[in-house]
Amino acid sequence: GGRECRAVAVVCEGRSGSFLLRAQRGVVVAAGAEASALLLFRSGLTAGIGALYRDHPTAAWPTIALRRPPPRDVPTYSGVAFHAEFQLSFCGPRPLAGVARLASTAAGLPPAVRRLAGVVTRVFDFFFFATVDVVPVTVGVISATVSQPLSHATLAYDRDDDCLTLASVARLPDRDRAVLADARRHAKGVADRMGLWHRLAYFLVGRRCVGTLWHPAGGAASGTALDPNRLDVRGTQNLFVVGAAAMPQLPAANPMLACYAIGWRLAELLAASS
Repeated sequence: GGRECRAVAVVCEGRSGSFLLRAQRGVVVAAGAEASALLLFRSGLTAGIGALYRDHPTAAWPTIALRRPPPRDVPTYSGVAFHAEFQLSFCGPRPLAGVARLASTAAGLPPAVRRLAGVVTRVFDFFFFATVDVVPVTVGVISATVSQPLSHATLAYDRDDDCLTLASVARLPDRDRAVLADARRHAKGVADRMGLWHRLAYFLVGRRCVGTLWHPAGGAASGTALDPNRLDVRGTQNLFVVGAAAMPQLPAANPMLACYAIGWRLAELLAASS
């Protein structure tokens, strides 16, 4: 049928050396986007391998506010996941002074510890007296993610070092850049409403928190490296790829469930052909 090669076995490396696992019905590669592409490259396969490698571009901004909870009406809009999350309250000097006062009178503690606790108690009483109460500090993060990015890269195989490299990285498309820029404007608005401390954190840290959500996909994508109807590698027989590596496009949410679905689909195809 025009096939060039057939998957018959897998060579495994163990502590005692190499050993061979022979395949009766076929070989399924399910090692994630990068490792799946690496295994296929090592096997001498190159057609379409490494193409359409994607991740979710994302940006994050920290939130810090004294005595003020974060705004509840954080905006949401199409094409981006945008949210503020988690609140943590700290205890201020008064509870610490109370702990020190208890320690200064605890009979079971060594005398040196009790003397030190007494000094701490007097310092707190002198500087803070009764005017300082518990200070709630709200910390968190506002994050924005391009849910269905157009950007992608191409993986290449460095045979000398036996590793993957980025052969090409496409410039972030204008649509993806516009989504993150819009999110940045919203985050700045939230920062202004949360006060001075948050604006300072936004200025020092938030402008640099840009990356991905660690949702790598592609590298052996259906329609490019794989036959979309059989999920087998083009130019081979009985060699299949499932999981994130087989995705030609990222889903809008975490790709974990989509990985399960691709695995179930291959199981149905193999069961129907038995």
